[in-house]
Amino acid sequence: MATVAIGHIGEFNADESTNWEVYTERLEFYLQANKITEDEQKRAVLLTVCGTRTYEILRSLVAPDAPSSKSYGDLVKTLKDHFAPKPSEIMQRFRFHKRDQGQNETIAVYVSELRKIAEQCNFPRETLETMLRDRVGCGVRSEALQRRLLAEKDLTFKIALNTATAAETADLNALEIRKQTAPVQQLTATTSTYRRVNRDNKEHNSGVTSSGSNGTNNLHRRQNQSNYKPCFRCGSQHNPFNCRFMNETCRFCKKRGHIERVCMQKNRKQQTNAVDASEQPEDDYAEIFTLNGITSNLPVATTGINNITSMPKATVTLNGQKCYMEVDSGAAVSLMASNTFNRIFHVYKPELSNSTLILKDYQGNVIKTVGVCQVEVKYAGRCAVLPLTVIEDNRSSLLGRNWFATLGIKLAGVYQLTSESVITKSVAEVLSKYADIFKNELGKYKGPPVTLPINDNVQPILCKARRVPFALLPKIETELQNLCQQGILEPITHPRWCTPIVPVVKKDSSIRICGDYKQTLNKALRTDVYPIPAINTILSSLAGGKIFAKLDLAQAYQQLEVDDKSAEAQTIITHKGPFRVKRLQFGISVAPQIFQNFMDQRLSGIQGVFPYFDDVLVAGESETQLAERLEEIFKRFQEDGLRLKREKCAFGVKELSFLGFQLTENGLQPIKDKEC
Repeated sequence: MATVAIGHIGEFNADESTNWEVYTERLEFYLQANKITEDEQKRAVLLTVCGTRTYEILRSLVAPDAPSSKSYGDLVKTLKDHFAPKPSEIMQRFRFHKRDQGQNETIAVYVSELRKIAEQCNFPRETLETMLRDRVGCGVRSEALQRRLLAEKDLTFKIALNTATAAETADLNALEIRKQTAPVQQLTATTSTYRRVNRDNKEHNSGVTSSGSNGTNNLHRRQNQSNYKPCFRCGSQHNPFNCRFMNETCRFCKKRGHIERVCMQKNRKQQTNAVDASEQPEDDYAEIFTLNGITSNLPVATTGINNITSMPKATVTLNGQKCYMEVDSGAAVSLMASNTFNRIFHVYKPELSNSTLILKDYQGNVIKTVGVCQVEVKYAGRCAVLPLTVIEDNRSSLLGRNWFATLGIKLAGVYQLTSESVITKSVAEVLSKYADIFKNELGKYKGPPVTLPINDNVQPILCKARRVPFALLPKIETELQNLCQQGILEPITHPRWCTPIVPVVKKDSSIRICGDYKQTLNKALRTDVYPIPAINTILSSLAGGKIFAKLDLAQAYQQLEVDDKSAEAQTIITHKGPFRVKRLQFGISVAPQIFQNFMDQRLSGIQGVFPYFDDVLVAGESETQLAERLEEIFKRFQEDGLRLKREKCAFGVKELSFLGFQLTENGLQPIKDKEC
């Protein structure tokens, strides 16, 4: 009587070779379940169930021998070497440390993918959970969750996983509850709110959007989306918040947020009361607020259809998220529209409680409220937990009177906004505010990559790896691994260009890997004629300075990413094989001109600044002026993703040593020990 087999093993899909280890594990369980122990029987089962395509591959791999002449173990090993060759440990660890949580990826899926990559990283068993903990803490999508994990004193992987899973579940549950909860009726109180007037002053809509079902609101939003005004960033018909030129720098006025084609400063034919597009980050409307029930001896500006004055704006941070709010002394409470609330707090939303307020506009129409929440507010060096009222309709955010005293805001006239803490601004406060740009990590410019001017008529040059002293091999391998983890190098096969390396021993005995590009790529590069500033131009740039600062960009050139063609041309060859260089490399003949041009562009328009390659000199007549100039520089560097090396910087000094000269308030003087 024949024995019925337990289970079923299907054919192996040779096109998805990454599943071979899973397939062999299932096959072993199948053999155990059916008590198949003899080697010949195991071999017969493997060759029977593996499928025609896999069997043909196996026959070619063991040729001229027949598969039947090999043992079961030999056949499995042969197929494993073919379908699942051992990957590069360096590359797998690079992938592990670069793996962040995807936009729509759950915590469970994210951790599962991390464990899958970690299998090939050969992490020691005792350090595996530590590596997973670090990657989860650094790679989670939510900034609020990341701050929560980093604040944990004795964080373990288990605690990090439980915390992240609980936060994710709570967000999903809260979202489901809010979808199923009907709007709550609000009670009494009065305040002022606003009416909407579009920027070109031709359309006026002072009505209040009525509340309705979720379906009605969604339909209304879709209708509005199809009727967008021309985007102030590029001129096309779409939402400016989703415009791909949101971070672009105008070539005419050098401001971020729009392109030259729609630059307000360039187009002199625009109306004189138009609002600068670079100062309107939320939408393409200017909001007009009417003061209601305010008694004051201050002059009040009248607003009308043909005479619109933009309201004062303040940039505040709410639960770590930047938000632009219009300051309205006629608003008793601070307000935010529900669509802005959902956009800013798209993952971790503050808990909303029922509101007892009835909000009315200047015509007495009731504005629907969604609820009130407590948020952490940071403004001008002050921090406090304050109430924020969330309302329906698509309206701008208002900073009302209930926040004024706590944030140190004073009104002198209608549009003169001051803050007590800004008056005493110092260099130390600026350094504390922008501590992120001094992180011990390699910066990466967020703008477009660098394109090297390669002459296509020059054929690619391939050089062999040079021999290096045996004693330097471990240090070179360590540096290669570090550069791969930083995203500078990437191992490749079959390169078109290959440049030999020159290992340079630094003062701390570590190795700097440079490419000898004069033998290869430099021969194919067209000359860059961008001028390098002369030392005598320092006097004109820093004229009137009495207090100075010097900034040093960490690994200067390597903070600029290059495009794929340039990265391939920068490929270096080592005893470990070829590596593609994805950042601008030292030794490239045009790199100094490219980097100087980049620094001049990024720091243009700031007085008292002299960029010279990776050094930036800053001068001010007082500490306050120096702090203001440093803050503008740090703000641009932070937006661009650049990093400074703190130990090589100097702040608030009376004199600086630079290129063999001493810089003081009296000008440039040769350093004494270098005088003849």
